[in-house]
Amino acid sequence: MTRGIGWLETALGVTTTLLLMSAAVYGARAPLPTEVVAALMSLLAGFTVAFRFIAVRRWSGLDWLLCRRQFAARPPA
Repeated sequence: MTRGIGWLETALGVTTTLLLMSAAVYGARAPLPTEVVAALMSLLAGFTVAFRFIAVRRWSGLDWLLCRRQFAARPPA
């Protein structure tokens, strides 16, 4: 019904997770300068846009006939 997750999606997911974890660790240690916060938010916004484009491309490639639930043919009662 859908194709597997490719290298691009995997790399973006791992990078986003590492970016979020590093931002949390860095933010817990000391107050963040405004430039660092702006850079982190910009990177995360870029990843958000990339994930959205990937989702739209995958969504439009779905074969919706395969997504329908198949009902077994029953004889009339």
